Amino acid sequence: MISEEYGGGVAVKSKLGVGSAFYSTMEINKQAATNVQTAEASQLASTLSFILKKQQEEAKQNEQEMNETGLEIAHDKRVLVVDDEAYNCQVLEAIINNLGCDRVDTCLSGEEALALLRDNTRQGQ
Repeated sequence: MISEEYGGGVAVKSKLGVGSAFYSTMEINKQAATNVQTAEASQLASTLSFILKKQQEEAKQNEQEMNETGLEIAHDKRVLVVDDEAYNCQVLEAIINNLGCDRVDTCLSGEEALALLRDNTRQGQ
């Protein structure tokens, strides 16, 4: 048995109509276990550091691209925000305005948005 190979043993306690409990013991070298945990933690920290660095590089690149092209694109666009929460509409409108687009319409339902689109189409907008 594996537990006996590691200097341990197996025990069973059982009561009729109640159930059974099984126990296994073995000796573990605490220093070896600590070394494994330390190596795993070091590897995990290294991996997380690599991932974080990559994400920071991507975020910086995305920010540069947005600064270079995003505002130019936003100036001549009109944006329709549709959300059933008025607060969400306000937040999105503020974000879009900060991107340089000041032509933002907000609607609280799909029906309201369709009506607005119909009206704007009739008016040639």
